[in-house]
Amino acid sequence: MDRLANLSNTMSERFRETGEWQGTALDLWLCLFFQHRIHRHTGSEDIDPALDALCDALWHALNRLDCDEASAIASRLKQDAF
Repeated sequence: MDRLANLSNTMSERFRETGEWQGTALDLWLCLFFQHRIHRHTGSEDIDPALDALCDALWHALNRLDCDEASAIASRLKQDAF
């Protein structure tokens, strides 16, 4: 979990500095997962514009993937799920 937390914290800090989420589709996906967990476990029900921006960045990154990249991410997610 430390690697995921570090990734998310680094990406969040960069977002606060630049106003843009940056990273690969997989990094953005992992960051969104971690950020959502934070909100869920802290009981936060506030709408967070940063999470909306993260969802948008992920959507754009996923849409830019070619077939091989999409297959590689899907395969990796299946492997790491267990």
